[in-house]
Amino acid sequence: MDEWIDVIRGLWLESKYSHQGEFIKIVEAEVFPKPLQQLPPIWIGGTSKRALQRVARRGDGWLAIWLSPAELRDGKAVILDFAANYGRDLERITICSEHWLAIDTNTARALQRSEATRKQFSAYLSALPSASDDNVASLEGREDEYSLVGDAQTILSKLSLYRDAGADLVIIRVIGRSVSEVIDSLQMFKKEVMIHLQ
Repeated sequence: MDEWIDVIRGLWLESKYSHQGEFIKIVEAEVFPKPLQQLPPIWIGGTSKRALQRVARRGDGWLAIWLSPAELRDGKAVILDFAANYGRDLERITICSEHWLAIDTNTARALQRSEATRKQFSAYLSALPSASDDNVASLEGREDEYSLVGDAQTILSKLSLYRDAGADLVIIRVIGRSVSEVIDSLQMFKKEVMIHLQ
């Protein structure tokens, strides 16, 4: 992974790029079009010690998925420690938290909107070869803990917990049983939640 980050950045920066690494060999490769900005940000996901080290050493951001606010805070603290060891400023590393969203004026209906997705996700996790891995096993059954499911006030409260835990940005994936539910959730989120975040 580290080599690929070097290769991607090299291809973005140089007109012809060569790399001789442990796993990758590239001779005078060209990639077009080049990015408009100097270097697009590279966000790195994962919660293992190695992933957090990689974020601190090479990443422009950490994409934390399916974590509680406490886990996000702890992960950010680990990144901060590693970043200090690498001479990097954590302020240059964006902390992003990703969540499912199912919003309704009634919490029970919001849970119904998210139920199919949550059940399918749990079944998917259980079927993974790494299902016994602590990182994977710890997710199953906790979908509601890390998802934004409920009424507008519940969603605002959860978002404030993530902000207080150190999230700079939040990515929201709207879930529902139908396209109309997803659209309804988007409209409700805009009217009842976003207005309080600006």
